[in-house]
Amino acid sequence: MQVCPYHGWVYDLTGALIDVPHKDGYPDDFDKSEFGMVAASQVDVYRGFVFASLEGSGMTLAEHLGAATALIDRAVDLSPEGELDLQAGWLQHRFKANWKMLPENDCDGYHVETTHASFMHATDSQAMDLLSDADAEPPVVRDWGNGHMEIDFNVAYRSRNIPFEWFGRVPASKLPNYTAAMIKAYGEERAHELSVTGPPHAIIFPNLFLGELNVIFYYPVSADECVQLYTPMSLKGAPEVNKRALHQTEGAVGPASFLIPEDVIIAERNQAGLNAGGRDWVDLSRGLHREYEEDGKIVSHMSDETVNRGFWRRHREEMLRDHSK
Repeated sequence: MQVCPYHGWVYDLTGALIDVPHKDGYPDDFDKSEFGMVAASQVDVYRGFVFASLEGSGMTLAEHLGAATALIDRAVDLSPEGELDLQAGWLQHRFKANWKMLPENDCDGYHVETTHASFMHATDSQAMDLLSDADAEPPVVRDWGNGHMEIDFNVAYRSRNIPFEWFGRVPASKLPNYTAAMIKAYGEERAHELSVTGPPHAIIFPNLFLGELNVIFYYPVSADECVQLYTPMSLKGAPEVNKRALHQTEGAVGPASFLIPEDVIIAERNQAGLNAGGRDWVDLSRGLHREYEEDGKIVSHMSDETVNRGFWRRHREEMLRDHSK
């Protein structure tokens, strides 16, 4: 049920008008069925994620997601029941910045050492270890096409082959029930693989961020303001993981957390800098000289802007597309 904050009209989850205050202000033949919300022209679901387009996207959901369904699968398959169960509630942050700065930041591996230096010094983060380990495959950025993008830590995790390294290096012995449930659901080999690789760190274009064990999305308020919402990626049938994931979310993106306050400040300063005028360009050329193709995807060093270039290519296509068709 949704209530309009202006005049209190009440709608159900299908958008149908079900009640209005002070009905005596309308004639007896007032037909509520004529005053429902306009339905989204296109709605589809993949692995429990609902995707909607108000005016139609010109493509099916399968066409839009393309190969990036693998990113969603990687997250949802961490549940022994193959489903997410998002019941932890949502944190909401308002950025005084254009919404597109958020996906740019979320798959940017270049800013971490500088913007989040306090986090790197104060916590036992494995991010820098993965980059400095000469015996491990380094993380990369991966352009999945259609604007979908990823910082792929999983290649490093696979090469090190340590279960739950992505989960704060918690030993498997501390997750006995979860480990047993995963083996029962997937078999020992697949369960071990999932325990090693973990969830994605990826953007599903335009505004869904699968940030390890967080589900995040954002929406614009105006050209220079947006809202971002977070919730722990609660896995159905995995209470041991969910409890720890909740605390990790509090530490990363809560009101007194390490990461989100710094990202908010940087986004707002970037917005102020762009508004100041001067040069009419922003350079996104980092790493162009060392990109390579792998399985049909463009890949490069974790600090390169390969994925941001992919995001902006898709955004430009959408802005130039004839939306009347």
